[in-house]
Amino acid sequence: MTDTETKAVLTDNTVPAVVIQPPKDVEPERISPEDKDLLNAMKYQRDLAVAAAETAVANGKLAEANHRNVVLQFAHKYRLVDGDRINEDGTIVRKTK
Repeated sequence: MTDTETKAVLTDNTVPAVVIQPPKDVEPERISPEDKDLLNAMKYQRDLAVAAAETAVANGKLAEANHRNVVLQFAHKYRLVDGDRINEDGTIVRKTK
């Protein structure tokens, strides 16, 4: 073999693919420690933003469920039927028959 090992790998289509591996005694190339720190900081910032967005969605769903619950309580308390409504000033407008 040469400096780099080569071996054939069969894929699902049984077409040989060549995988080239670096020599075992060579250190892999790396980014600088400063760039690694920056990358980790950006990953952390992204994860925080995703978590905040997920929390906001959950809070929105909870608020919607609370609103529906209150509407159902009022429907029961004031014997509202489909078509009745409550105005912004709190007056009840009954569905005309």
